Amino acid sequence: MANALGATPTATRSGELPEKASCRYQRLLVVGILLVAWALRLAAFTSAPGGIQHDEVTEALHADEVIAGRLQLYFYLGDFKGREPMLAYVQAGALQALGHNLWGLRFISVASGLLTVVLTYAVGRRMFSRTAGLVAAMVIAVAFWPLVMSRVALRAVLIPPLAALSVYLFWRLHLGKGRVGFWLCAGFVAALCSYAYLSGWALLGAIVAFLLYAVFFDRQRLRSRRSALTVYLVGIGVTLLPLVATMMSQQEATARVSQLAPLLQDMRAGNPLPLLNNLMSVLGSFSIRGDQFGLYNIPNQPILPLGSGLLFYAGVLLTLWRFRTPAYALLLIWLTAGLLPAALAVGGPNHLRSVASLPATYLMIGVAVAAVLEASKQIQEATWIVSLALFGVFCWTAQSQVVDFLKRWPQNADTRYFFRTTLAEAVRQLPEGRRSCVSTPYLHDLSQWVAEYTQGASVRDICWFQGAKALVIPAGDGPASWFVPIAISPDDYLAAQENAAFSPTLARLLEGSVVQSEAAFEDGVPAFHRYDAGDRAALRKQILGSIQATGLGWSANGVQNVRPLSGPARLDGGLTLLGVQYLSSDANARAVEAYLVWQVDADQTKPAPLSVFAQLLDANNQFVAGNDHLDYAVNSWRTGDIIVQQHRLELPAGAPSGLYYPQTGVYNWQTNARWSLLLEGKPVDVRILLPPVRFD
Repeated sequence: MANALGATPTATRSGELPEKASCRYQRLLVVGILLVAWALRLAAFTSAPGGIQHDEVTEALHADEVIAGRLQLYFYLGDFKGREPMLAYVQAGALQALGHNLWGLRFISVASGLLTVVLTYAVGRRMFSRTAGLVAAMVIAVAFWPLVMSRVALRAVLIPPLAALSVYLFWRLHLGKGRVGFWLCAGFVAALCSYAYLSGWALLGAIVAFLLYAVFFDRQRLRSRRSALTVYLVGIGVTLLPLVATMMSQQEATARVSQLAPLLQDMRAGNPLPLLNNLMSVLGSFSIRGDQFGLYNIPNQPILPLGSGLLFYAGVLLTLWRFRTPAYALLLIWLTAGLLPAALAVGGPNHLRSVASLPATYLMIGVAVAAVLEASKQIQEATWIVSLALFGVFCWTAQSQVVDFLKRWPQNADTRYFFRTTLAEAVRQLPEGRRSCVSTPYLHDLSQWVAEYTQGASVRDICWFQGAKALVIPAGDGPASWFVPIAISPDDYLAAQENAAFSPTLARLLEGSVVQSEAAFEDGVPAFHRYDAGDRAALRKQILGSIQATGLGWSANGVQNVRPLSGPARLDGGLTLLGVQYLSSDANARAVEAYLVWQVDADQTKPAPLSVFAQLLDANNQFVAGNDHLDYAVNSWRTGDIIVQQHRLELPAGAPSGLYYPQTGVYNWQTNARWSLLLEGKPVDVRILLPPVRFD
């Protein structure tokens, strides 16, 4: 008979394995499950998915901060909201040991996935039975959601093993195990969840909710464990103190918490429907409609296939039925609390935000299977039939989940978009032994890091540019190649964001000088366009021949007294404007398109916050219109490189017709300091005046 905690003696636990199943057999089975989990988490390691997402790069940059000795309790990078610190510290060790590559980036994710298997087994065995623990571990080893969490280098991957370990230690404490040191350690581990990811706070909420449950349903045991719980809560409080102090003193640290505000504000305003709708959509994520993004899911696919979904719901019903038994109550509270971060945040099902519930989800299946096997013992010979049926469900589910992970997910268009697989595929096929050019909208930073981590490519050997606004011709002679990843997202907005294709006017500069081809993924989906020129020197000569090198000038006094330059305009930072070419102006829009052709005069090895400005001035030297952009990554510059940059200058509505005076130059957008125009080696101005343009 079950005791007050819902546990029974080992020989009669619900759904227990046969008595002859020795501890050695049990250990061998766990090892076998771990080997399967390990093999799946390393299978197609570089191709499922075929790239990395930008959030993974950001996490790695925080780890680099740790390696550099800049230690923090909350990490910030550019416009990114504050990020919890734990992954940065553990990943720093992996990057130092394994290098800045996919292995170094995702080693912690793989290790966390394997620990989740072991610790979920331990929790299931401790709270319910060996069968419950083994089944949960078996399903986690092959299920799609845990597999994906083992393949992305994000803070959330630390939550499942930490949550499982926290519940395991807390349950041992609740059973009366351990002494003061153990109690403090258990509190420390529970508090670490909040250092890993925002959803980690849900685990602490689950523990508090269970203690409130115990006040009503298990008060006697709660009183008997008062000293242990006091030490445990002190351990949590002391561990949380530095993080809470940081969050209270740094407003940016709570920016992610604001994601919960809209739905709660609607609730306080008397409109609970948005929150209820979001809650229902999250509850439906198990079997109706899952996460809509390809980052962590095949868009909209439920978490569980039909067979395991039915067992999951059976487990939920069983925990409701046995809610007065603490073990079942804790499991249900854990699952519910783990779903709250997704339920309270705008956006519906989000498998990353729900990650604290991952071990509890599969423990529900384990508990249900254990109960079914126990019930089958009441019918002669039924146990083997039920066991075979359940094993068939497991094999069918495992096969479909593994296919989803290794094939359907990485081939999904959304997944390919978010993990920059077209870029990674282009970099993978760069010819060796010469510099090649890669077009990307994230040329200055993110795309370079994607190339470094996925392919081990030296970013110094690649000319990173944005083909929608520029064309780069590498210095030197011989062949040259340009790789342009194809916008693959089915969403029009996202496709526009990743567009790296040449503008029609820039593409015409290559006509007759290059051979164009298209490369595809293994499934035939186009990945990138490739342009090959047999003689880059001839192409350079062809382009420079169409450029107007005259008409450049400078003036220290407005735009009227222009002093002409006898040749190209050299700036002191390492660029020379060779000339300008105006394309046919748009009479209806009163706009003009211009090519600015620059030559690099000095190698640059590090990124720099530089931009090129192109502006229209009126006769009084007043700004009328303009734009700023630099479409060739500074750390790609090599002496002799040619940059053809396209600018569109459009008169604002209401501006009078007449003569306008374009100017250009280079400046540091952090300090607003402009590069100087040199004349006979001396600075004379901080701009270059271009030939005037008339608008009718």
